[in-house]
Amino acid sequence: MVLKSVKICLILDPSCVCQTIVVTLKNGALAQSSRQGIYQKAEKVNGKTSWISSNNINAIWYADAYGSISDDWIIGSLSGLGGNSGKIASTGNQGMSSCPYNVSMDAWKYSNSGWIIAGANDVSIECLSGNE
Repeated sequence: MVLKSVKICLILDPSCVCQTIVVTLKNGALAQSSRQGIYQKAEKVNGKTSWISSNNINAIWYADAYGSISDDWIIGSLSGLGGNSGKIASTGNQGMSSCPYNVSMDAWKYSNSGWIIAGANDVSIECLSGNE
Protein backbone atom coordinates (compact mmCIF):
# COMPACT_ATOMS: atom_id res chain seq x y z
CA MET A 1 0.00 0.00 0.00
CA VAL A 2 1.35 3.42 -1.00
CA LEU A 3 0.36 6.43 1.05
CA LYS A 4 0.43 9.80 -0.61
CA SER A 5 1.13 12.96 1.25
CA VAL A 6 -1.51 15.62 0.76
CA LYS A 7 -0.84 19.25 1.55
CA ILE A 8 -3.73 21.44 2.50
CA CYS A 9 -3.28 25.14 2.06
CA LEU A 10 -5.60 27.40 3.96
CA ILE A 11 -5.99 30.98 2.92
CA LEU A 12 -6.36 32.80 6.19
CA ASP A 13 -6.47 36.25 4.66
CA PRO A 14 -8.33 36.13 1.33
CA SER A 15 -7.90 39.87 0.85
CA CYS A 16 -7.21 41.39 -2.50
CA VAL A 17 -3.47 41.33 -3.06
CA CYS A 18 -3.06 43.41 -6.21
CA GLN A 19 -0.67 46.31 -5.61
CA THR A 20 -1.54 48.39 -8.67
CA ILE A 21 -4.93 48.69 -10.39
CA VAL A 22 -5.85 50.58 -13.55
CA VAL A 23 -9.36 51.92 -14.14
CA THR A 24 -10.36 52.51 -17.78
CA LEU A 25 -13.70 53.99 -18.82
CA LYS A 26 -15.45 54.08 -22.20
CA ASN A 27 -18.62 55.49 -23.75
CA GLY A 28 -21.16 56.83 -21.23
CA ALA A 29 -18.98 55.93 -18.26
CA LEU A 30 -16.62 58.69 -19.42
CA ALA A 31 -19.00 61.00 -17.56
CA GLN A 32 -16.73 59.98 -14.67
CA SER A 33 -13.47 60.34 -16.63
CA SER A 34 -11.72 61.89 -13.63
CA ARG A 35 -11.92 58.44 -11.97
CA GLN A 36 -9.73 56.82 -14.67
CA GLY A 37 -6.12 56.07 -13.91
CA ILE A 38 -3.71 54.15 -11.74
CA TYR A 39 -4.53 53.20 -8.14
CA GLN A 40 -2.10 51.90 -5.51
CA LYS A 41 -2.94 49.46 -2.72
CA ALA A 42 -3.69 51.17 0.59
CA GLU A 43 -5.11 50.27 4.00
CA LYS A 44 -8.07 48.02 4.67
CA VAL A 45 -11.40 49.82 4.76
CA ASN A 46 -14.57 48.09 5.96
CA GLY A 47 -12.54 44.89 6.27
CA LYS A 48 -11.20 44.83 2.68
CA THR A 49 -8.26 46.27 0.80
CA SER A 50 -8.63 49.77 -0.65
CA TRP A 51 -6.67 51.58 -3.37
CA ILE A 52 -5.86 55.28 -3.77
CA SER A 53 -5.34 57.03 -7.10
CA SER A 54 -1.84 58.20 -8.02
CA ASN A 55 -3.07 61.82 -7.84
CA ASN A 56 -4.50 61.25 -4.31
CA ILE A 57 -7.96 62.44 -5.38
CA ASN A 58 -9.92 59.20 -5.83
CA ALA A 59 -10.14 55.82 -4.13
CA ILE A 60 -11.60 52.34 -4.56
CA TRP A 61 -13.08 50.61 -1.53
CA TYR A 62 -15.59 48.06 -0.34
CA ALA A 63 -18.90 49.42 0.92
CA ASP A 64 -20.21 47.30 3.76
CA ALA A 65 -23.79 46.26 4.36
CA TYR A 66 -25.22 49.67 5.23
CA GLY A 67 -26.20 52.63 3.05
CA SER A 68 -27.42 53.29 -0.47
CA ILE A 69 -24.55 51.26 -1.95
CA SER A 70 -23.89 48.16 0.11
CA ASP A 71 -21.90 44.98 -0.28
CA ASP A 72 -20.30 46.34 -3.45
CA TRP A 73 -17.16 48.14 -4.62
CA ILE A 74 -17.12 51.92 -4.97
CA ILE A 75 -14.91 54.31 -6.89
CA GLY A 76 -15.26 57.79 -5.50
CA SER A 77 -13.45 60.72 -3.97
CA LEU A 78 -10.71 60.06 -1.43
CA SER A 79 -12.59 62.24 1.06
CA GLY A 80 -15.47 59.72 0.92
CA LEU A 81 -13.24 56.69 1.58
CA GLY A 82 -15.12 54.12 3.65
CA GLY A 83 -18.54 55.64 3.09
CA ASN A 84 -21.42 54.41 0.99
CA SER A 85 -21.43 56.96 -1.78
CA GLY A 86 -19.33 57.28 -4.88
CA LYS A 87 -19.56 57.87 -8.60
CA ILE A 88 -18.93 54.34 -9.91
CA ALA A 89 -20.06 51.17 -8.15
CA SER A 90 -20.33 47.47 -8.77
CA THR A 91 -23.80 45.95 -8.84
CA GLY A 92 -25.27 42.75 -7.47
CA ASN A 93 -23.41 42.43 -4.17
CA GLN A 94 -19.98 41.88 -5.71
CA GLY A 95 -18.02 42.92 -2.64
CA MET A 96 -18.28 39.89 -0.42
CA SER A 97 -16.81 37.36 -2.84
CA SER A 98 -14.41 39.28 -5.04
CA CYS A 99 -11.92 42.05 -5.55
CA PRO A 100 -12.79 44.99 -7.80
CA TYR A 101 -10.57 43.67 -10.58
CA ASN A 102 -12.47 40.36 -10.50
CA VAL A 103 -15.89 41.95 -10.96
CA SER A 104 -17.33 41.28 -14.40
CA MET A 105 -17.19 44.25 -16.77
CA ASP A 106 -20.98 44.08 -17.10
CA ALA A 107 -21.57 44.46 -13.35
CA TRP A 108 -20.89 48.19 -12.91
CA LYS A 109 -22.92 51.38 -12.80
CA TYR A 110 -21.91 55.04 -12.91
CA SER A 111 -23.45 58.31 -11.87
CA ASN A 112 -24.55 60.84 -14.50
CA SER A 113 -27.67 62.67 -13.27
CA GLY A 114 -28.68 59.39 -11.62
CA TRP A 115 -27.31 55.86 -11.72
CA ILE A 116 -26.80 54.27 -15.16
CA ILE A 117 -25.93 50.61 -15.71
CA ALA A 118 -22.64 50.57 -17.61
CA GLY A 119 -22.31 48.81 -20.94
CA ALA A 120 -20.45 45.51 -20.98
CA ASN A 121 -17.04 47.09 -21.65
CA ASP A 122 -17.56 50.61 -20.32
CA VAL A 123 -15.88 50.06 -16.94
CA SER A 124 -12.67 48.05 -16.86
CA ILE A 125 -10.64 47.47 -13.70
CA GLU A 126 -7.46 45.45 -14.10
CA CYS A 127 -4.66 44.35 -11.83
CA LEU A 128 -1.36 45.63 -13.21
CA SER A 129 1.06 44.25 -10.62
CA GLY A 130 1.35 42.35 -7.40
CA ASN A 131 -1.33 39.71 -7.96
CA GLU A 132 0.90 36.75 -7.17
